[in-house]
Amino acid sequence: MEIESLENRWMKRFSCTNKTETIIRNGLKQLTARYSEKHRHYHTLQHVDACMKHLDEIADHIVDLKAVEIALWFHDIIYDPKRNDNEKRSAEYAETFLASVDLPSEEISKITHLILLTKHPSHPATNDEKYLIDIDLAIIGANEQRYDQYESSIRKEYGFVPSLLYKKERRKLLMSFAKSDRIYLTEYFYEKYENQARLNIDRAMKNLR
Repeated sequence: MEIESLENRWMKRFSCTNKTETIIRNGLKQLTARYSEKHRHYHTLQHVDACMKHLDEIADHIVDLKAVEIALWFHDIIYDPKRNDNEKRSAEYAETFLASVDLPSEEISKITHLILLTKHPSHPATNDEKYLIDIDLAIIGANEQRYDQYESSIRKEYGFVPSLLYKKERRKLLMSFAKSDRIYLTEYFYEKYENQARLNIDRAMKNLR
């Protein structure tokens, strides 16, 4: 991951004016600090970077690329594994920042709605919403080594949870994916990752016994 590349992308995404340039640069500084918190092992800038790369792969299929990209920037900016309202708090954080850089209210509403949809399970309706969710879940269909690293990182983030309880809750989450008709809602991600995702989930559940 190249931090400089992410920085350039951030500055390119937001149109700087004399009024907003300092706010935008400070926003990036704060975002970087949030995603670099010590308790994070998966929900880091590396995850954001991976999301951006997936987005670039399917950019031609997205109707509102700006909204989806900004939602991906902010969707995990608030992440406390001891709470269950991280998506709501992330959406509120994004709303405050985006208003400060004079984004129109209708755009802000769309972006905060997208962020809220990353709380699983959710019910995305539009193609943009479905691509957003698939991007966020792309890690489930990664190769075995990368997926196992993901499982290990999630366990570290929940290191405060006793082993038996963690295994029970993690199996419950993975089973919800395993029982779904399809993990990925768009044809692109379904064809590319669905089979491997199911293999990964099956292996992970066995490892949690």
